[in-house]
Amino acid sequence: MGYPCVRLAGKFLASFDDKAQRLVVKLPREWVTQLIDNGDGDPFAPAGKVFSEWVSIPSVDRDLWATLLAEAVEFARRGLKT
Repeated sequence: MGYPCVRLAGKFLASFDDKAQRLVVKLPREWVTQLIDNGDGDPFAPAGKVFSEWVSIPSVDRDLWATLLAEAVEFARRGLKT
């Protein structure tokens, strides 16, 4: 993706867009949709392609970021079990 990334067992789960100062996380599609619909996130669409399990978080909110990062880790862990 061209950004510093966090991985778990080789799977990407989060990144930081240093140019836009945004957290980018991989979450279940339903939560991504909810975050976008609530105005807490934007679709992650590098080069115009929307990634349905990724969301870009425009605000710097420590509590929100901590929650989303914890959920991204859990989502990645569930993916390792399948």
